[in-house]
Amino acid sequence: MGAGEKLDYDSTAYDMLHRLHMEWPCLSFGFVRDDLGEARSKYPMTAYTVCGTQADRSSDNYLVCQKLSRLAKTRHDEDSESDEDDEDDADEDPIVEAQPVPHEGTVNRLKLMPQSSHLCATWSDTGK
Repeated sequence: MGAGEKLDYDSTAYDMLHRLHMEWPCLSFGFVRDDLGEARSKYPMTAYTVCGTQADRSSDNYLVCQKLSRLAKTRHDEDSESDEDDEDDADEDPIVEAQPVPHEGTVNRLKLMPQSSHLCATWSDTGK
């Protein structure tokens, strides 16, 4: 990229796009299976995630368990015309509930157990 250039996105490419900002980069993450249904199509939505940080100091790393709720449809947010059904949900901000769990070392890899996704395995730069 050249000086002064900025990456942007096309809002027509996504039905729902929300941005999360963490204290440290999280390059490994997973979505936790839940009982809310496999083929969700009704908004607002809820999702559960686990992500692992890559902090400057080994002792500052965490696994972050999150519940993301009230995730509204964001497609064509810039358009002035939208469906009335979607307007009710769009006024409410998403809710992010997070629980950090200390993790010694950078989280290089995180994997949730498919049969029981509340179990998580990690690999760190400390080899543990």
